[in-house]
Amino acid sequence: MTSRPGPKYFQPPPLSQDAVIGISTRKAAALIRKHTGRSFSSKTISAHIKLGAPVNANGTINLMEYTAWLVRSTPDA
Repeated sequence: MTSRPGPKYFQPPPLSQDAVIGISTRKAAALIRKHTGRSFSSKTISAHIKLGAPVNANGTINLMEYTAWLVRSTPDA
């Protein structure tokens, strides 16, 4: 009797704190595309910034703050 491996769960690669709090819009869009499988571009993030998404003084994105903004900005389904 052979045992079957358990289900595989998605585990994103670890990000450094600097990458989370100060990532370019291009890299943020690439991460979102890679880990969600959805179409997402830096132009989308730039449009979100114009709508009020948080951005650091140097133009980078705090990925946690941006994600929270997205959740708050999404209408209830």
